[in-house]
Amino acid sequence: MSGQNIGIPAKVELVAWSGDVSQLAARLCLSESELMRRLKPLAAGRQCSSRLVVTATPANAGPILAALVRRMNAGEAA
Repeated sequence: MSGQNIGIPAKVELVAWSGDVSQLAARLCLSESELMRRLKPLAAGRQCSSRLVVTATPANAGPILAALVRRMNAGEAA
């Protein structure tokens, strides 16, 4: 990294879940309506269209970052 110019920091968003509400509800052992009832207050004040965006700090970001590294390494191998 020595000698490299680092420009303006870019914003990075890591998404640990992408899927249907029904799939997430099943993983959390909740009904879809209960999941949505609990998630909506967490996303209050954010402008969303069809996406519900919830910002939370994971208790253990290790698996998320490990998955990102695997994806990046798989891209280099291709």
